[in-house]
Amino acid sequence: MSKRGRIRLLSFLLAAFCVMGGFLCRSQLRLRRCERQLDNCNHHAFYQLVTGVREVSNALEKSLYATSPSMVSALCTDVYGKAMSAHAAMGQLPLSGVALDRTSGFLGKIGDYAFMLSKSGSYTREQYDNLQALARAARDLADQLEALMTDVDAGALTLSELERAEAEIPRLSDSIQTIESEFPEIPHLIYDGPFSEHILQKTPVFLADLEEVSQEQAAKAAAAALGVGTSDLTAGEQRGGTVPVYGFSCRINGADKYVEITRQGGVLLNILSPRKIERENIAREDALRIALRYLEKQGFSDMAQSYYMVHGGVLTANFAYCQQDVICYTDLVKVSVALDNGEITGFESLGYVMSHTRRDLPEAEVDRETAANQVGGSLTILSHDLSVIPTDGQYEKFCHEFKCENEGGQHYLIYVNAVTGQQEKILILLEDESGTLTI
Repeated sequence: MSKRGRIRLLSFLLAAFCVMGGFLCRSQLRLRRCERQLDNCNHHAFYQLVTGVREVSNALEKSLYATSPSMVSALCTDVYGKAMSAHAAMGQLPLSGVALDRTSGFLGKIGDYAFMLSKSGSYTREQYDNLQALARAARDLADQLEALMTDVDAGALTLSELERAEAEIPRLSDSIQTIESEFPEIPHLIYDGPFSEHILQKTPVFLADLEEVSQEQAAKAAAAALGVGTSDLTAGEQRGGTVPVYGFSCRINGADKYVEITRQGGVLLNILSPRKIERENIAREDALRIALRYLEKQGFSDMAQSYYMVHGGVLTANFAYCQQDVICYTDLVKVSVALDNGEITGFESLGYVMSHTRRDLPEAEVDRETAANQVGGSLTILSHDLSVIPTDGQYEKFCHEFKCENEGGQHYLIYVNAVTGQQEKILILLEDESGTLTI
């Protein structure tokens, strides 16, 4: 072969090698991209499983204290739905092994058993004992899965490694081993404040008869809310939607602040002023008093403090409107107070704006003593209030609210209809040094 031919051959081989190398690089990139997408999908499914099992646990715990047929049916149906959702999430994971088969079977059994109980409207002693065993096992399983999720989030374990991680798999089976032998024969056959999901499904009742304000009028309200002059404000977004607003921003002492005023009525809707809190100098009781005074200054009167949480040096308290000593949980306002200097760093009145009105409250046809009979016998009643709570259908119900405690010290809120005498809602109180949440 001539010298020119050899050069051509080498050039061809080099070009072919470059093409092949480029192809392999692109293939590797596509493979890695697909692997990342698959891992993201698996992570999402695993998160759904972990969340679903915890929701199953919470729903089972609530079902233990249902006494009326309608509440038994509602809560057991809820358990069934959440168990099926968790079961479906598990089916999307690349996991195998005896323990996971047991977990899958466990969730299926919970769903079937709850579905059967939802039709009965009440529990026998044996059925109640079974529910207790299920609730314990579900709680243990949720704890184990959340611990495993922490390892995954921290990078100590990847979902693709779970199939090979023999040391990890028993952690899933420990919490459900007893259920295999103890579970009964089954007939064939899912804070902001405890009530917040309803508010975006309505029209703003409080604003119905109020006049629309100009941007200049809204600026005055915003300045008063922040304690600044109107010249310090910059006009921002005019948002539409269910509650149209004027937005304003400013910068005070190095911190950005954003405030929204409703276009109808000029009512303070939101304040957002996040900043880092270095040290807590204010007691929580004092912060709650600061929040209440601020509410009154902004024209929100007759408000009762509900529960609060502390996070990042900021106390966020929920306040509900009171009418004749009846707590109207639908009319909710949240106020956030910085614990270093007492500054108002957050405010939200959407619940109040959407629901507040002077109500024609019915007579409590069922008295406190009679309503207390609807509280489970294993619970001790700690306190009682009258309240208004929302329904899923955008209505409201007049209820007795009982704060209760079980033998283990766990607190619950049991709502009994003050007109019909039937249970309406059961909430679990999650209490720690940071405050209280409800589920």
